[in-house]
Amino acid sequence: MAENLETFTSTLGGFTIKYPSDWVVEGVKTVDLINKDNGSPNQTSDFIYLHSKYPSRDAITENYMGMELRIVDSGSIADNYLLRNGNNGNIIATLDNGLMLYQQISTFSGKDVAVLALTKNGYSIVDLPNGKKLISLSTFNCAGGDLSNLKLTYDEQLQSVEYKQAIEILKSISF
Repeated sequence: MAENLETFTSTLGGFTIKYPSDWVVEGVKTVDLINKDNGSPNQTSDFIYLHSKYPSRDAITENYMGMELRIVDSGSIADNYLLRNGNNGNIIATLDNGLMLYQQISTFSGKDVAVLALTKNGYSIVDLPNGKKLISLSTFNCAGGDLSNLKLTYDEQLQSVEYKQAIEILKSISF
């Protein structure tokens, strides 16, 4: 990872991550998660967005690496998804805190996308020491949800500096 590192501390999540100084933290945005049955808010979630500045965050149709970290009070299967094993994904690192860094191939808008997530039990929601839950997702064009304009092939994503930086950011999480 780059020598110039910044630190972000999530007071709600109780964790710290390190990221390159050429990345941006967009801050914490609190949103209400909607109950699918009756349409009313059932819990509050804090979203933290990080993204590379490459080539330009303002150009939504360009390629940039985005990371979403969502902190919730509780998680259910409805908010969660089982990370796929076999040909679609694998554990690429086990961290000192017991979390694992998972990489998988997903298809969005007809394109193969490299996805990174933290896991402990094969699910996308992991327990934090303070009782909160963490959901993580990292892909190109992630924060803007603009995967239909992704111009990089799957292999180009894996070989990019930004993807390697995202791996190091997720590996830096500490409690």
